[in-house]
Amino acid sequence: MKKRNIVVSIICAVLCCAGVTVIFQRYQSWTNQAFDKLAAQNIKAYSDSQNVEVTARVENVRTTLKTIAEMVQQREESGGGTQDLKDYFNAVSKNEDIQAEGVRYYRFDSIDTSVMSENDLKMIEQLKKGESVVSDIFPSENENGTALYYGIAEPIFVDGKAEGFIRGLISSDTLLYSSQTGFMRTDTESFLMYEDGTNAFTENLSEERGPYVNMYDSLQNIGGSPDQIRELKENIKEKKQKVMIFMKGKEPVYVSYSFLPYNGWIILNVFYSADMNEYVVTLEDNGKKMTALLIGLAAVILLLVAGIVHHSNKEHRFERKRTALLANFSDTILCEYDRRRDTLKCTSNISRLLAVEQTVITEFKKYIFDSGLVYSGDHQVLDKILAGHPKEGETAQYEVRLKTKDGTYIWCRLDIITIGAKRERRLVIKVTDISGEKKKEMALVRKAERDNLSGLLNRGAFKEQVQEYIQQSQGGCLFLIDLDNFKDINDKYGHLAGDESIRKVGEVLKTCFRAKDIIGRYGGDEFFAFVPGRMTRDVIDGRAADVVHKVAAITLDEAPDLHFTCSVGIVRCGEGSTFKDCLKRADEAMYKAKDRGKNSWFVQ
Repeated sequence: MKKRNIVVSIICAVLCCAGVTVIFQRYQSWTNQAFDKLAAQNIKAYSDSQNVEVTARVENVRTTLKTIAEMVQQREESGGGTQDLKDYFNAVSKNEDIQAEGVRYYRFDSIDTSVMSENDLKMIEQLKKGESVVSDIFPSENENGTALYYGIAEPIFVDGKAEGFIRGLISSDTLLYSSQTGFMRTDTESFLMYEDGTNAFTENLSEERGPYVNMYDSLQNIGGSPDQIRELKENIKEKKQKVMIFMKGKEPVYVSYSFLPYNGWIILNVFYSADMNEYVVTLEDNGKKMTALLIGLAAVILLLVAGIVHHSNKEHRFERKRTALLANFSDTILCEYDRRRDTLKCTSNISRLLAVEQTVITEFKKYIFDSGLVYSGDHQVLDKILAGHPKEGETAQYEVRLKTKDGTYIWCRLDIITIGAKRERRLVIKVTDISGEKKKEMALVRKAERDNLSGLLNRGAFKEQVQEYIQQSQGGCLFLIDLDNFKDINDKYGHLAGDESIRKVGEVLKTCFRAKDIIGRYGGDEFFAFVPGRMTRDVIDGRAADVVHKVAAITLDEAPDLHFTCSVGIVRCGEGSTFKDCLKRADEAMYKAKDRGKNSWFVQ
């Protein structure tokens, strides 16, 4: 019996040790998978933000060139000529906000197509069809030598016929630049490539990363297996984004990519994480040592070791998870929410940013509503997070406004991953301040809606806002304002005086209308304004008189003898109206004002 008990004890000890080993290996697998998911999510977010920045940068230049093209078209159609625009083009080229060099106007009848490449001829045909063109990358001379550029061109039509185009050069460096910082940005390489793997451009061209090297071959040299390279090619061909993980020796290498809407360009980012890998390996080695100790103790006191293994392994798992995340997100706040105990534990840096003094918050749900930590309009988002039942390993991302120490609210992104068994399930939450990103995002939106010269809404943004008022049956009055004899200003005093006139008219109109009124530039020397709500005839006449008198009071330093006048057409836009119909009637009213002798208004 004693011998049998010894055998049974040995078998139990072996089974216990094997169980502990299996559990530890499984834990390592869970931890690595959870880390890889969170790392991939952040890397993809970086690539997406980089893509948005690059696209916005290109579209900003295109918008500027379109505005210049409209101005050149008006000069050509009016017979004013473009010989005096060279200084203007040079000024635009030196404007750092525009980021376009060598802005020039080219006429089709002055271009020698016999010396052009097949790609250049194809772009010329696109421009003649009225299409915008973004060229491939090419070398060009500048004041510092030879640099790599790509071109953006906008066609110019004169009396309905394609006569030429405006082209600007943009440094290729802008195709890979990103303002993003932080997570896994150490030792990162960025490349611009095509679907077949050809390297179009990189930040540091070298023999190993030259313009003719196939990037798929280069990725094999940093740990990509043939199967992974094959999968990467298929994903790119199908336009499917996925962060891939290669192993360069024992070090992981993260590869992400995004698709630009120009020339089939693909931004490829390669992230190296040697420091993180060394840290994780150290933790794994320490874990193995702890497991060996637990196995030894299990052989001596089986029942006691079983309890110690369960408790220590559980605490070690969460501790390792916290430590690994902290190693990569040291510039962010990390929290862990215990759903069963309704307790939130956070890193100590939370008090530097948010209106929270303690790192451990009990009765968290009650605390949230009592403290006002979360903006009241975002409580539904928080309820969704706390009431959900995600599976282990699932990730989610939310944006909420959180209170800072000074009582204001800032936008924060919550990256959440679920870990732990069902009864002990917890949420690991990364809190990132994205208020800067939100400001940039809103600034880009506002900039896209504004006319560069007058600072007023452009035609598209004005139309969209007025249509919304009309559709809501609120109605209002549409004012169409046209500067009298504007062509004479440009012809007599020059284009710069004309530009200054447009800017001053924009400033004057802002003083003639209320903050809630909608003011925009129709194009050329025409402006429009929309006043929501009902207006009596006396109020309409008073507003129109104010516009006419203030425009007449405009003066220019470079043209003191210049006198401004304008003609204003006004219509009421009631229920059932359309913006197109209102604009047509306002245009008719404006011409009636001109027929009266200009410098007046007419209400339709």
